Amino acid sequence: MESGETPAEAAVREVWEEIGLDVRVVRHLWEGVYGDVERTSPEYCFLVER
Repeated sequence: MESGETPAEAAVREVWEEIGLDVRVVRHLWEGVYGDVERTSPEYCFLVER
């Protein structure tokens, strides 16, 4: 995520940057943390539509 960006905003931006689709978030499905003892990162899942 970029500074000041919400997870949902980052998801929309990443979809645009990676595959060129303009989407909007419909629902936040879940979030969690992945990684190991030394390094963890947040993980988010959204339902989007075109």
